[in-house]
This record gives sequence, C-alpha cells and structure tokens, in this order.
Amino acid sequence: MRILYDYQIFIRQKYGGISRYFYELIRQALQQEGMEVSFCQGLHVNYYQMADQKKLFRDYFGIQHNKIYKTGPILSLLNKSIFRHWLNKRRRDVNIYHPTYYYPETSVGAKTVMTVYDMIHEKYPQYLKGAKEFSDNKRRVLARMDKILAISENTKNDLIELFSIPPEKIEVVPLAASDSFRTATSAERSSFLLRRGLDRPYLLYVGDRAGYKNFITLLKAFSQWPKRTDYQLVCVGNAGNYSNEETEIIVKQGLGDKIKLFSGISDEELRLFYANAQALVVTSLYEGFGITPLEAMRCGTPVIVSNSSSLPEVVGEAGMYYQALEPEELLLCLDKITGNAAARAEYINKGLARSSKFSWEKTAADTFKAYQQLIS
Repeated sequence: MRILYDYQIFIRQKYGGISRYFYELIRQALQQEGMEVSFCQGLHVNYYQMADQKKLFRDYFGIQHNKIYKTGPILSLLNKSIFRHWLNKRRRDVNIYHPTYYYPETSVGAKTVMTVYDMIHEKYPQYLKGAKEFSDNKRRVLARMDKILAISENTKNDLIELFSIPPEKIEVVPLAASDSFRTATSAERSSFLLRRGLDRPYLLYVGDRAGYKNFITLLKAFSQWPKRTDYQLVCVGNAGNYSNEETEIIVKQGLGDKIKLFSGISDEELRLFYANAQALVVTSLYEGFGITPLEAMRCGTPVIVSNSSSLPEVVGEAGMYYQALEPEELLLCLDKITGNAAARAEYINKGLARSSKFSWEKTAADTFKAYQQLIS
C-alpha cells in the first residue's frame, strides 16, 4: 500500500492538535510492513521533525522555517506549487491520499480519505471568524472523499445530521494521548512545584479560554467557591490577556493572586502540571474528541468534565460530570474531589484504567484498516 500525506496542517500548526495526530499516524505507518509512505511536509513551521527519518519514507520533502508575520498566504501558495510539482512525478504510484486539512489537491488519482475532528464551525459559528466560508468548503470537500474518518461517535452523528453524509461512508477512529503523558514520581512533583512557584493546591485548566471553550463557567464557580482561599486556579496553554468579562469577575472577587497563567509549555512540563493538579476541569460546550482529559487521566489526575458532545465517550465512568453552563453543579464536583480522599483515589484509578484503552497503535491500526478496505 502506497500512502500520501501532504503539508497543509504542518504549515499552520507548530505543535499539538491535528499536527500531533498526523505525526503519530505517519510514525506508525513507517513501522508497518507493506506500507510505503510519501510525505510532503513542505516549507513548514512544525516542531514534529520527520526529516531525521527520511530514509524510512518512499519520498519525503520538508524544510522547517521560523514563522514570519503576515507571510502565511504567500507561503500557502508557495507550498501548493511545491506540492503539485513534487506530486507530478508520483501521482501514478499512490493508492491512498490522506490530506491533512480541508484544502486537498484534487487530481491525485488515488482513493481519498479525510479525517473530521469536529463540527464547531457548523454548531457554534458565532465564535469563529469566517465560519460559513470554512463550512461550505468543508462540505464540498467531504462530498468528494471516498472515506471519512470521524474521531468520535458524536462527530459522526454531527456529520450525518448537518451534512447528510451516508453513515456507511464514515468510520469512527478515536484518537489517543502521547506515551509521554504518564504518572510522576514524588521527586518530580516536588521539584516542579518549587520551580513553578506553585505553593498551594490547584485546579487545572488547559487550552483556549474563549468562546465555546466556556472557561467563564469555571471562573464563576471558582469565584463562588468557599475553598478558593486555599486553592489556586492554574491555566495552561494560550494564556493571552484576560477578556473584559474575565477581568470584571477577577477584580470584583479579588482573585488576582489566585489565578496563574502559563503559556509556551512543553509536553513534559504539561505532564507535571497534570500530575500535580487536584483535578483537571474541562468546560467546553463542544469537543470533537477531548484529548486533554485523556492526557490527564494518563497522568493520574482526576477529571471533571462538562456533560457535552464527545466528552462522555472519552471519559466514560472515570470522571465527574456537570452541565456545561451551570457553575453551581461544577461547585459540587469541586467540593467532592477536594473533600473526599477516597473518592479522589477512586477517580484516579478509574482514569488510569480508562486511558489505557486508547493508544496511537490502535488509532493507526483502525486507520490502516479503513485504507485497506478502499483498495481491496
């Protein structure tokens, strides 16, 4: 089987998210007998380096560069031209083309597979600039695909409902968390807390805070929590500035020294943020899969998640749930996880067991099975 992956997501993301998914998928493909992988990573900004594995590829092209402000459209056109030229010598030799984003080359001459991660642009367009244009393009592209991979049953159901895609065209292939997320030793935990200046127990929030991510519900709950004087709220990810609504709550409730923001965090640092947290809190109104609770469970951290979209599929019975827009329900979860040591230990053990059911090996195996079905 000869598989082609393109540059698209690697010129858009430095790390994480979709680029992590394709990095793990390609790594697994390179280890399979009978699979020949061609990968045009292009002139990219991504930190997941594949050039050092160049000898394992059938064909590879990729040059990393530092992202230059406002050059995105030019680089996109340049990469498109490079890819087409690179492809001209190879298009007859490809069985499967799996584009890495929603703007694929149209004349590859192979069976096509597209992964759909969520339907946020369709369900919450008010939070995303250019949502209609993006969604219209996605609809057209998916109609041309031979097979669609959905990362959760929830995403599959949304595809059927919103785009009227036949169910038999869609395969559900769940994601996984990296093996780098694991429990920490006492020495690792103590050293990390000292290094990061975290001198009180904390609740953890990971990722963007705006829009459908619904961080404001956690902030409201934390501001009303009687135990807040003994705890901190740590936010990791795209820290950014506080929104006007966040600032109003923080100032009114005197939370300035209770909330810590951290950005530019490596996977190893994130592992230790997870491992030391009293709990990870996920507030999203919608997630296509929900990889952060999976990472946290692998690190032995209890998870509190909103009872929405795909999150119950990922967490199962290993976490605590609340209605996404109800701070009062979240407060009850915070009290239970911080006030009942036996319950907390039970959730930790359930989380470790639950997270072991997901692996990149399984994700890859299910993906390659879908490829094989197309060319058999």
